[in-house]
Amino acid sequence: PGYKVTSKFLAECALCLVKNSDELPGGKNYGGVLTSATGLGMPLVERLMRVGIEFDDPKEI
Repeated sequence: PGYKVTSKFLAECALCLVKNSDELPGGKNYGGVLTSATGLGMPLVERLMRVGIEFDDPKEI
């Protein structure tokens, strides 16, 4: 089960960077060493929810 979730996270992070760059926190020019939550924020959470990954309360992320 961990392998399937890891591949979903990796693929959705990459797609989020490519397809949602204008919606990312700080905009597409924001960079540096960031966590996935800091750099990709709610656009990533929404993408992950669409592929079946559930969160307890995504509004608090």
